[in-house]
Amino acid sequence: MREMEKSQKGTFLQRLHLVLQKKRLGELLVDQGAIDAHDLRRALKAQQECTDAKKKPIGKILLKYKMINPLQLWRAIVTQITARFLASLVAFALYFSAMAIAPKVAHAGDAIQSIRLVANNQFSGIDSYPRLFGNTERRSSDLSAFTKWSRMLSRFSAVMAQDNNPSLEKLKTQVSAFKGMSLREMAANVNSMMNSKRYIEDKDLWGQSDYWATPIEFMRNGGDCEDFAIAKYTALKMLGVPEERLRIAIVQDEQKRVPHAVLIVYSDEGALVLDNQSKVVKKAEQIGHYRPIFSINQQAWWLHGKLQQTKPTIVASAAR
Repeated sequence: MREMEKSQKGTFLQRLHLVLQKKRLGELLVDQGAIDAHDLRRALKAQQECTDAKKKPIGKILLKYKMINPLQLWRAIVTQITARFLASLVAFALYFSAMAIAPKVAHAGDAIQSIRLVANNQFSGIDSYPRLFGNTERRSSDLSAFTKWSRMLSRFSAVMAQDNNPSLEKLKTQVSAFKGMSLREMAANVNSMMNSKRYIEDKDLWGQSDYWATPIEFMRNGGDCEDFAIAKYTALKMLGVPEERLRIAIVQDEQKRVPHAVLIVYSDEGALVLDNQSKVVKKAEQIGHYRPIFSINQQAWWLHGKLQQTKPTIVASAAR
């Protein structure tokens, strides 16, 4: 298993990760010096021991035991509401500043189409998708904001226009060994093939905080998580897998608390996850620690969100 990024400083994924973090009221009160960690633990324990039909918010518990005064509570609630509102605005701004609108690249995806090894008739397209990691999704065909994606495809097209490119010929030879396999077998072999490449962060390889490498660059140098996903996407496209069945997904790893990128392959048995952190291909429903943020292919992109809960969730906060 390859190690995830140890440092995401300065990258779009890190900044998105930071604004996704939301402190609870008790943590804010500790940060503000109104209480200490010991007080917070006592209050949380008292909250858990409540015999009421519904647990009291942590703010009311702290007031009850006179650990804080109403003014301190009010200040913390205002800070919490303001921070969450600003986090939403910052996330929106970071998303579009990191992918600032640039001129569209005409026929950027033609390179992958032109080096397809088999006819696109082994696998059918797909009309509907299962919920990715149990989350909802909204589709948009406007890809103009995703400049890292389009620039990578444009550079790839330029390389493919060169005659007798040895790196391309090597890639075609390696991928051709998987022709005629089932989609699951292709996915497994492509995952193993690409996962054998070295993991290296963009700042160490390219001197940039976030660089989306072409498959040729990746095969020569290695790369980070999105580069693994792009290379796998390209290999499966070369093998005739329809665009509708492939997406690169940016997810939040809830265990490591960092963003990550994987390739999603929609097979007849459900969504398969090709991950540089896993030697085996898994079904999406077997993975409980990934929360999708957005996914993309050359046709569209999808914004993912949590399902609305049927029952209200009780949180440890006095904010209402």
